[in-house]
Amino acid sequence: RHAGALVFRGSEQDVLDRYWRAAAWLGAGAIVRVTSDCPLIDPALCGDVIETFHRTGADMVCNDLLPVWPHGLGCEVFSRQWLDRAAREAAVPADREHVSLYILEHPEARVIGLLGPYDPAARHRWTLDRESDYRLLKEVFARLPSGPAGWSHRAALAVVAADPDALTRVCRGADAIVNAVNPPYTAWPTRWPPIAHALLTAAEATDWQMFRVETRG
Repeated sequence: RHAGALVFRGSEQDVLDRYWRAAAWLGAGAIVRVTSDCPLIDPALCGDVIETFHRTGADMVCNDLLPVWPHGLGCEVFSRQWLDRAAREAAVPADREHVSLYILEHPEARVIGLLGPYDPAARHRWTLDRESDYRLLKEVFARLPSGPAGWSHRAALAVVAADPDALTRVCRGADAIVNAVNPPYTAWPTRWPPIAHALLTAAEATDWQMFRVETRG
Protein backbone atom coordinates (compact mmCIF):
# COMPACT_ATOMS: atom_id res chain seq x y z
CA ARG A 1 0.00 0.00 0.00
CA HIS A 2 2.88 2.36 0.74
CA ALA A 3 3.93 1.87 -2.89
CA GLY A 4 0.48 2.84 -4.15
CA ALA A 5 -0.55 -0.70 -5.09
CA LEU A 6 -4.06 -1.99 -4.52
CA VAL A 7 -4.22 -4.95 -2.13
CA PHE A 8 -6.89 -7.65 -2.01
CA ARG A 9 -6.99 -10.38 0.63
CA GLY A 10 -8.96 -13.56 0.06
CA SER A 11 -8.99 -17.26 0.89
CA GLU A 12 -5.60 -18.71 1.85
CA GLN A 13 -6.47 -22.20 0.59
CA ASP A 14 -8.80 -21.52 -2.36
CA VAL A 15 -6.41 -19.58 -4.58
CA LEU A 16 -8.74 -19.70 -7.58
CA ASP A 17 -11.49 -18.04 -5.57
CA ARG A 18 -9.01 -15.39 -4.41
CA TYR A 19 -8.04 -14.58 -7.99
CA TRP A 20 -11.67 -14.48 -9.09
CA ARG A 21 -12.75 -12.16 -6.29
CA ALA A 22 -9.76 -9.87 -6.84
CA ALA A 23 -10.54 -9.66 -10.57
CA ALA A 24 -14.21 -8.92 -9.82
CA TRP A 25 -13.22 -6.25 -7.28
CA LEU A 26 -11.00 -4.52 -9.86
CA GLY A 27 -13.29 -5.12 -12.85
CA ALA A 28 -10.37 -6.75 -14.69
CA GLY A 29 -10.92 -8.11 -18.20
CA ALA A 30 -7.64 -10.05 -18.27
CA ILE A 31 -5.50 -11.44 -15.49
CA VAL A 32 -1.69 -11.68 -15.36
CA ARG A 33 -0.47 -14.43 -13.03
CA VAL A 34 3.03 -14.61 -11.59
CA THR A 35 3.87 -16.34 -8.32
CA SER A 36 5.80 -14.97 -5.36
CA ASP A 37 8.07 -18.02 -5.12
CA CYS A 38 9.71 -16.97 -8.41
CA PRO A 39 11.79 -13.88 -7.53
CA LEU A 40 13.70 -13.77 -10.85
CA ILE A 41 10.60 -13.02 -12.94
CA ASP A 42 11.66 -11.15 -16.09
CA PRO A 43 9.41 -8.12 -16.77
CA ALA A 44 10.33 -8.06 -20.47
CA LEU A 45 9.40 -11.72 -20.85
CA CYS A 46 6.11 -11.05 -19.06
CA GLY A 47 5.58 -8.19 -21.50
CA ASP A 48 5.98 -10.63 -24.40
CA VAL A 49 3.31 -12.88 -22.86
CA ILE A 50 0.91 -9.96 -22.42
CA GLU A 51 1.55 -8.63 -25.93
CA THR A 52 0.89 -12.05 -27.44
CA PHE A 53 -2.36 -12.35 -25.49
CA HIS A 54 -3.69 -9.03 -26.79
CA ARG A 55 -2.39 -9.52 -30.34
CA THR A 56 -3.82 -13.02 -30.85
CA GLY A 57 -7.07 -12.86 -28.89
CA ALA A 58 -6.22 -16.19 -27.26
CA ASP A 59 -8.01 -17.34 -24.12
CA MET A 60 -4.68 -17.88 -22.37
CA VAL A 61 -1.01 -17.26 -23.12
CA CYS A 62 1.87 -18.53 -20.98
CA ASN A 63 5.57 -19.25 -21.16
CA ASP A 64 5.49 -22.44 -19.07
CA LEU A 65 3.27 -24.64 -21.21
CA LEU A 66 6.41 -26.60 -22.11
CA PRO A 67 9.67 -26.80 -20.10
CA VAL A 68 11.59 -24.45 -22.41
CA TRP A 69 12.52 -21.68 -19.94
CA PRO A 70 14.33 -21.82 -16.60
CA HIS A 71 11.89 -23.00 -13.95
CA GLY A 72 10.94 -19.83 -12.10
CA LEU A 73 10.12 -17.47 -15.00
CA GLY A 74 6.50 -18.54 -15.32
CA CYS A 75 3.99 -15.92 -16.45
CA GLU A 76 0.39 -16.47 -17.55
CA VAL A 77 -2.34 -14.23 -18.93
CA PHE A 78 -5.92 -15.46 -19.21
CA SER A 79 -9.28 -13.93 -19.94
CA ARG A 80 -11.83 -12.95 -17.32
CA GLN A 81 -14.40 -15.18 -19.05
CA TRP A 82 -12.31 -18.28 -18.43
CA LEU A 83 -11.49 -17.24 -14.89
CA ASP A 84 -15.22 -16.84 -14.21
CA ARG A 85 -15.92 -20.28 -15.63
CA ALA A 86 -13.10 -21.90 -13.67
CA ALA A 87 -14.23 -20.29 -10.41
CA ARG A 88 -17.79 -21.47 -11.04
CA GLU A 89 -17.11 -25.04 -12.24
CA ALA A 90 -13.76 -26.23 -10.87
CA ALA A 91 -14.26 -28.81 -8.13
CA VAL A 92 -10.94 -30.68 -7.96
CA PRO A 93 -8.67 -29.35 -5.17
CA ALA A 94 -5.70 -29.04 -7.57
CA ASP A 95 -7.77 -26.82 -9.87
CA ARG A 96 -8.66 -24.55 -6.93
CA GLU A 97 -5.00 -24.29 -5.90
CA HIS A 98 -3.28 -23.80 -9.26
CA VAL A 99 -5.79 -21.32 -10.77
CA SER A 100 -5.15 -21.88 -14.49
CA LEU A 101 -5.04 -25.69 -14.43
CA TYR A 102 -8.78 -25.84 -15.16
CA ILE A 103 -8.28 -23.82 -18.35
CA LEU A 104 -5.45 -26.06 -19.54
CA GLU A 105 -7.64 -29.14 -19.00
CA HIS A 106 -10.26 -27.92 -21.48
CA PRO A 107 -9.33 -28.38 -25.17
CA GLU A 108 -11.86 -25.78 -26.29
CA ALA A 109 -9.76 -23.07 -24.63
CA ARG A 110 -7.35 -21.45 -27.07
CA VAL A 111 -3.99 -21.60 -25.29
CA ILE A 112 -0.67 -20.36 -26.68
CA GLY A 113 2.73 -21.19 -25.21
CA LEU A 114 5.74 -18.99 -25.87
CA LEU A 115 8.80 -20.76 -27.21
CA GLY A 116 11.98 -20.51 -25.17
CA PRO A 117 15.70 -21.34 -25.27
CA TYR A 118 15.23 -25.02 -24.33
CA ASP A 119 18.36 -26.86 -23.05
CA PRO A 120 20.53 -26.11 -21.22
CA ALA A 121 18.78 -22.94 -20.02
CA ALA A 122 15.55 -24.83 -19.30
CA ARG A 123 17.37 -27.01 -16.78
CA HIS A 124 17.85 -24.14 -14.37
CA ARG A 125 15.72 -24.06 -11.23
CA TRP A 126 15.04 -20.49 -10.05
CA THR A 127 12.04 -21.05 -7.81
CA LEU A 128 11.98 -20.91 -4.01
CA ASP A 129 10.70 -24.07 -2.33
CA ARG A 130 13.71 -25.54 -0.55
CA GLU A 131 16.66 -24.30 1.47
CA SER A 132 18.97 -25.15 -1.42
CA ASP A 133 16.85 -22.92 -3.65
CA TYR A 134 17.30 -20.06 -1.22
CA ARG A 135 21.07 -20.48 -1.13
CA LEU A 136 21.30 -20.48 -4.93
CA LEU A 137 19.01 -17.48 -5.37
CA LYS A 138 20.90 -15.56 -2.69
CA GLU A 139 24.14 -16.12 -4.60
CA VAL A 140 22.58 -15.09 -7.90
CA PHE A 141 21.08 -11.89 -6.49
CA ALA A 142 24.41 -10.95 -4.92
CA ARG A 143 26.05 -11.05 -8.37
CA LEU A 144 23.32 -9.47 -10.50
CA PRO A 145 23.93 -5.97 -11.89
CA SER A 146 22.00 -3.27 -10.07
CA GLY A 147 18.96 -1.60 -11.61
CA PRO A 148 17.20 -2.63 -14.85
CA ALA A 149 20.32 -4.36 -16.17
CA GLY A 150 19.75 -7.08 -13.57
CA TRP A 151 16.07 -7.65 -14.31
CA SER A 152 16.52 -9.76 -17.45
CA HIS A 153 16.73 -13.54 -17.21
CA ARG A 154 19.81 -13.23 -19.42
CA ALA A 155 21.60 -11.47 -16.56
CA ALA A 156 20.86 -14.42 -14.27
CA LEU A 157 22.00 -16.86 -16.95
CA ALA A 158 25.27 -14.94 -17.24
CA VAL A 159 25.76 -15.18 -13.48
CA VAL A 160 25.23 -18.93 -13.51
CA ALA A 161 27.43 -19.30 -16.60
CA ALA A 162 30.31 -17.84 -14.60
CA ASP A 163 29.81 -20.31 -11.73
CA PRO A 164 31.56 -23.64 -12.43
CA ASP A 165 29.59 -25.63 -9.84
CA ALA A 166 26.21 -24.28 -10.94
CA LEU A 167 26.97 -24.80 -14.62
CA THR A 168 28.15 -28.35 -13.99
CA ARG A 169 24.94 -29.19 -12.08
CA VAL A 170 22.72 -27.75 -14.79
CA CYS A 171 24.36 -29.44 -17.75
CA ARG A 172 25.31 -32.83 -16.35
CA GLY A 173 24.09 -35.51 -18.76
CA ALA A 174 24.19 -33.25 -21.83
CA ASP A 175 25.99 -34.47 -24.96
CA ALA A 176 27.37 -31.10 -26.02
CA ILE A 177 27.60 -27.49 -24.95
CA VAL A 178 27.02 -24.58 -27.28
CA ASN A 179 28.35 -21.40 -25.72
CA ALA A 180 26.22 -18.41 -26.68
CA VAL A 181 27.09 -16.24 -23.68
CA ASN A 182 28.61 -13.03 -24.97
CA PRO A 183 29.18 -10.14 -22.55
CA PRO A 184 29.58 -6.65 -24.04
CA TYR A 185 33.04 -6.22 -25.50
CA THR A 186 33.80 -3.45 -23.02
CA ALA A 187 33.22 -5.93 -20.17
CA TRP A 188 35.29 -8.81 -21.56
CA PRO A 189 38.38 -8.18 -19.38
CA THR A 190 36.35 -8.80 -16.20
CA ARG A 191 33.37 -10.91 -17.26
CA TRP A 192 34.75 -13.29 -19.89
CA PRO A 193 37.53 -15.06 -17.89
CA PRO A 194 35.18 -16.48 -15.20
CA ILE A 195 32.70 -17.57 -17.88
CA ALA A 196 35.43 -19.36 -19.82
CA HIS A 197 36.68 -20.98 -16.62
CA ALA A 198 33.17 -22.20 -15.74
CA LEU A 199 32.65 -23.62 -19.23
CA LEU A 200 35.94 -25.51 -19.21
CA THR A 201 35.40 -26.81 -15.67
CA ALA A 202 31.90 -28.05 -16.52
CA ALA A 203 33.12 -29.63 -19.75
CA GLU A 204 35.84 -31.55 -17.94
CA ALA A 205 33.46 -32.70 -15.20
CA THR A 206 30.75 -33.92 -17.59
CA ASP A 207 32.81 -35.22 -20.55
CA TRP A 208 31.20 -32.78 -22.95
CA GLN A 209 32.15 -31.97 -26.47
CA MET A 210 32.38 -28.19 -26.41
CA PHE A 211 31.68 -25.83 -29.27
CA ARG A 212 32.57 -22.19 -28.83
CA VAL A 213 30.51 -19.57 -30.65
CA GLU A 214 32.55 -16.42 -31.23
CA THR A 215 32.84 -13.38 -33.43
CA ARG A 216 35.90 -12.38 -35.42
CA GLY A 217 36.83 -8.91 -36.57
